[in-house]
Amino acid sequence: MYGLYVCFVGVVVTIVSAFQFGEVVLEWSRDQYHVLFDSYRDNIAGKSFQNRLCLPMPIDVVYTWVNGTDLELLKELQQVREHMEEEQRAMRETLGKNTTEPTKKSEKQLECLLTHCIKVPMLVLDPPLPANCTLKDLPTLYPSFHAASDMFNVAKPKNPSTNVSVVVFDTTKD
Repeated sequence: MYGLYVCFVGVVVTIVSAFQFGEVVLEWSRDQYHVLFDSYRDNIAGKSFQNRLCLPMPIDVVYTWVNGTDLELLKELQQVREHMEEEQRAMRETLGKNTTEPTKKSEKQLECLLTHCIKVPMLVLDPPLPANCTLKDLPTLYPSFHAASDMFNVAKPKNPSTNVSVVVFDTTKD
């Protein structure tokens, strides 16, 4: 008489136990093999930064589109823009000492915007000049290089199999 009830309870307990066991197995395998399950969990543009995280938490990137109605955001953006322009102006002033002589057509001073600029009478050409080009041939091939005093090739630091040509002048005005 109670046998049918006991069988029904046994089947229900077995099904619930199977679901719980499956859930535990899935959680364990996801934690153990998370690289296979969610390879894009901790990345930006496809590059994983998971080994740089302090805590095992995913990186969330939020993209927000603003249609110009947020006045506080617009004020902050204007302040950031002004700050960046001031920094750029200051950088140009400090680099102004490295300006080169202007060309005849240009009235503005040319300037080097790199951080490690040194004003020298040399010109680096990449791609290099032809291998058979000598200092005597240089003014005939390129008339603007008539004042060149020396010419040589140098291997690129990051790619030693390729060269750049260096043309040396006596003064920066040349």
